[in-house]
Parts: sequence; C-alpha cells; structure tokens
Amino acid sequence: MIDISILTPSRGRPTGLQRHMDSFLDNAVVPGRIEVLAYVDDDDPALETYRKMPGVQVGPPQSVSVSWNDLAARATGQYLMMGNDDLVMRSMGWDSMFLEAALPADGIFVAWFSDGINDGRHCAFPIVSREWYQALGSFSPGIFEFFYNDTWVFDVGKMVDRLLYMDDVKMAHIHHSVTRKKDETTVRNRNRGQHGRDTKLYRETVGVREQWAEKLRKVMG
Repeated sequence: MIDISILTPSRGRPTGLQRHMDSFLDNAVVPGRIEVLAYVDDDDPALETYRKMPGVQVGPPQSVSVSWNDLAARATGQYLMMGNDDLVMRSMGWDSMFLEAALPADGIFVAWFSDGINDGRHCAFPIVSREWYQALGSFSPGIFEFFYNDTWVFDVGKMVDRLLYMDDVKMAHIHHSVTRKKDETTVRNRNRGQHGRDTKLYRETVGVREQWAEKLRKVMG
C-alpha cells in the first residue's frame, strides 16, 4: 500500500530527478510505501533518459501548476507531497517520522519539512492528505505559470489554522539561489515575465483561496 506520493514535474534534469527519487526511497524505513511520480514534457531534450525512469508521465509542455494536478490525479497515496527535481531528502526514517506524527484525524492540514532555505518561515514543499485533496478536487491551484503554487497551499493552511512544520525532518533544496548557477530550465521558467504575471494573479485571487478554505472547514472535525 502506498502511503505517500511525491509529485515532481521535471525538465532537463534526469540526473537531478534520479537523485531526488533515490534520496526519498533510500532514506525511507519502508520504501514500498512511497511513490515518486514525475511529469516530463514531450519535447524535453533528455526525454529518452526520462522514459527509462519509473513513475514518469510524458505529456505536452505545460505549467508546473497543471502538472502537479495531473500527477495528483494519478497518485495512489494517502498523502500527497509537492516535489521538485532539485530537492534531496537527508533524514533517514523520514517516512515513519511523518506517519507517526500527531496528524489531525480529519486529514485537514498542511505539513512540511525543513528544506534548509525557508524552514519554518514558508512551506515550500507542502504535504496534504487525500481528504484535503478530495474536499477541494485539486492539489495545486492550476492557474499559475510557475510561481506561488506552494504559497497558495500554505495560505489556505493558514486560513484554516492547520499548519504542521516538522523541523526534525531535514531536506536539502539545491536551489539556484544556493548554487549560484542557473541552468536552462531555471532560465526558461523565469525569463518571459512569468513572475510578474503570477504575482498579479496571486494578488487577484485571494477570494479563491478563501473559497478553498471554506470548503475545508465544512469537512473539518
């Protein structure tokens, strides 16, 4: 039985995706209860390498916001985690640490681990339950080109006062702000005005986040 599904869009980084997958599986007490699912564009220059990897879905180029929802629809786990191909798990036993935590019985919460950058200040890689997903019919908002997907989920968790930060689970987010290197994928996601458009959209949609929160309140115990 799958307990945790990690949902990870990837482009141009098969080595990074493999490292990401391996780190979560190798550090799990029970690897068999973890699945890592990835979405890869059908025009990716590394497509043939990606095709050899387990859990990879190939489809037309689209925003990560849509890709996370596509992956959530395929996921079989009780818990869904927003993944990224530059994210590496460092804590051995992370799966048991999460599953044995004091999670709300009704399943309505947003949990996250230490990522070495944001830590408790911001939920960069949110984890939600199947109850959360089913209440909303969505994992990510599906409306952004690249930015604010994690912030959106974090905001909704704050609105319903159900946040769980687990500082004892350590990850490394090997972000370009840390490496000081921008590869083609990093540039592609930032060089066409995406941030400005996504920021405007984020500011205009606070009412939609409030609607998500209200749907969750209706199923909270």
